[in-house]
Amino acid sequence: MITQSQNGVPSVHQKNEELANTLVRLKEMKLVDIVEGDPNLFTAVLLAGIARRDLCISTSLPIARAVERIGSLVCRSCVVIQCSRSSTWKSIASQLRSDQLTIFQDLSVLPPDVQSVVLEALVRRRFKLEGQFHDLYRFIAVAIISPHSWPALTRYFRDHFLLSHRQESEPAVVESPTGMRIDLVQAFIASTTERIPRMVVSVDIKRYMQDLVVFLRTHRLVRKGVSPRAVQDFDFLVRALSVLHGYDFVTPSIVVIAARKVFPLRLEMCEVTDEPSISYGGDIKLLRQWMKKWDQELIVEDVLSSVAPPI
Repeated sequence: MITQSQNGVPSVHQKNEELANTLVRLKEMKLVDIVEGDPNLFTAVLLAGIARRDLCISTSLPIARAVERIGSLVCRSCVVIQCSRSSTWKSIASQLRSDQLTIFQDLSVLPPDVQSVVLEALVRRRFKLEGQFHDLYRFIAVAIISPHSWPALTRYFRDHFLLSHRQESEPAVVESPTGMRIDLVQAFIASTTERIPRMVVSVDIKRYMQDLVVFLRTHRLVRKGVSPRAVQDFDFLVRALSVLHGYDFVTPSIVVIAARKVFPLRLEMCEVTDEPSISYGGDIKLLRQWMKKWDQELIVEDVLSSVAPPI
């Protein structure tokens, strides 16, 4: 059962505990010390490795070294790129390699024009530097941004990430993984990738997922709705989490976890002047005060509490 905080919304720690439950099988694979470093962070990076997609982590803590240690189980090498307002595309591109987990520290501070070029390289997995094209095979990017700085990312960048993860506690830096552990994780990723398309999603669960998307798209505080890419990622994450839990079918609790990981980063809140109550004589001052109490995570929780899961 999910316990709730005083405002009725599960805390980030409580939400992450749900995600940590996916690592029971990995602990049986002699990866206990790696997992115990931080099971929530480990699971987030593992999901990015399974999907070969990029990940966004929101935190104010120094976690780059821990992510680098975990990432060495997924890719052959890891590199940390410290972003700043003066960073250029050339300085970033010179550090990108295939079969590499690249950590973009403070990605949100990059100028919009540099963000656009970086995003193009991440989407195409190919970039041009000094007249030569470079391919990025088996490449994963992990963006680390400070809390509440996500609006500085372009809308297309926010929609690019497979999932978002908030890290509230400083993870323990575990020892460097051995070759045997790397082989075990790579074999686990391969078997998991094969099982994901075969995951059974019942009609009732599929309708529940679609209802959540519809309610998010039509929520009074959501601007521009939910992108088709977000819906696809939602479906993938539901299946992937079910496999990691060791299930043969999808349950409503898995859908809830996936919704909390996929949608908050992608939602845009409307301006107070676009709120529907304005059209019916609502007081703009009262609405402005009321909207200050909302954020993207609260919107997702509001929808989850409004849509009844199948029994």
